[in-house]
Amino acid sequence: MAEIISSDIDELVKLTNTLAIKDTKKHSKPVDTPEDIKLKNILYYKIDISKDDIYALLIANNIIPHKKEDIDKDIDEEIIPFLEKISLLSLNNDDKFIIYNDRIYLLNNEFHITIFYNGGQKLSKPDKDGKTNLDKCNEFDQFTSIDKINVILEKISISPDFITIRVNSCGDIPYYGNPIKHITIAIDKTPDTSVTPHIFKKLKPVDSPSAFEASDRIDIDFDIDTYIIGRIKTVNRS
Repeated sequence: MAEIISSDIDELVKLTNTLAIKDTKKHSKPVDTPEDIKLKNILYYKIDISKDDIYALLIANNIIPHKKEDIDKDIDEEIIPFLEKISLLSLNNDDKFIIYNDRIYLLNNEFHITIFYNGGQKLSKPDKDGKTNLDKCNEFDQFTSIDKINVILEKISISPDFITIRVNSCGDIPYYGNPIKHITIAIDKTPDTSVTPHIFKKLKPVDSPSAFEASDRIDIDFDIDTYIIGRIKTVNRS
């Protein structure tokens, strides 16, 4: 019978421990840092705009928001030619719509400017300005207590797909959003009734800045001192 000396046992123990550590690393998940945990919860930062302020701005420029109850109670001349198409939209009581240039647009349920989209991503590498997504989130956290942010507006653009407001400035608030600052107001929901079943366009709010470039758009310019008040909000994962 072969004799096992202590040095052999020591080497065997070392080898076993090494293999165990490698196996643990292979199967264990990386532990999130506190920064990663914070960032994974954040979808985006936005400047919220009051519905009443947007409605007042639209009405002042002869763009009239209608409610579902407007159809039932007091049908005005603008709505009558579109009753059949409006009935196909399956409107909720809180929904509002606009009829403009013979098209039906469904208004957003809320209005905002996206100033930074994180999408629940972990800590990123610095960008060209040397800022990580954590740096940007920390910047916005300093502004969330401010109740009034002056948002200066340029114009409303109305294309066959979208009604969108172009924003000139968000005051001193940092901005890392779409290259064109904007507020998505409404999306075209005019059904094509020439075919059965009726067809609706598949449009996404994220594409609403295309209204500024559409060749068949209608532009309504604002006075140079037109502004509305906003407030920064953090949108977290639900």
